[in-house]
Amino acid sequence: MEGPESLLLDYETLSNKPLSAPVISLGAIIGRWEDVNPDDIKGLEKNAFYCTIKAKRQVEQYGLKVSADTVRWWSEQGEFAKAMLESTDKVEVEDHCRLFTEWCIANGITQKTVTYIRAPHFDYTIMDNIFEKCGFPIPFNTWKIRDVRSIIDATFGTDNGYVPGFRETLVDLNLIEHFAIHDCIKDLLQLKICRDVMED
Repeated sequence: MEGPESLLLDYETLSNKPLSAPVISLGAIIGRWEDVNPDDIKGLEKNAFYCTIKAKRQVEQYGLKVSADTVRWWSEQGEFAKAMLESTDKVEVEDHCRLFTEWCIANGITQKTVTYIRAPHFDYTIMDNIFEKCGFPIPFNTWKIRDVRSIIDATFGTDNGYVPGFRETLVDLNLIEHFAIHDCIKDLLQLKICRDVMED
């Protein structure tokens, strides 16, 4: 049986500097394009990966640095952000590497699976840095990383990384801003629109 066609991942962090940012959550989803349906958000969430991550060890052991500006920004992001930051289910940073690796293996990520990331220079750089510090290899084919924003802008001739009109539909989809799984779903839905446009 072939593995999933696509893997999308998203980090939330306590800094905007990828080589020193402590991570506080990681979300990832997998899928096949024919299964992508905006009317079935729960279906897209099925088999998703999500964990919240403790920051203290990242700072004390690995020298990562919390940005006061980013903490201030998070304090302005509403109830979900507050709940995420105060979560009691957080794992150590090494455990998040192990759990994500196990999830990739369990879900059949292969060398053919394409990984889509919004701004890979940020999220992938973070992942590469932290996985290396924690002694874990990246559990997917890094040659298959694609930038979500570039695909969208190339498809529609835009320069902001969003499908025209898509953000106006988010209220109806009940997707939570800065919830890493939902950020992945937003990008998956937009990539599906791009594929449909290119196939017409």
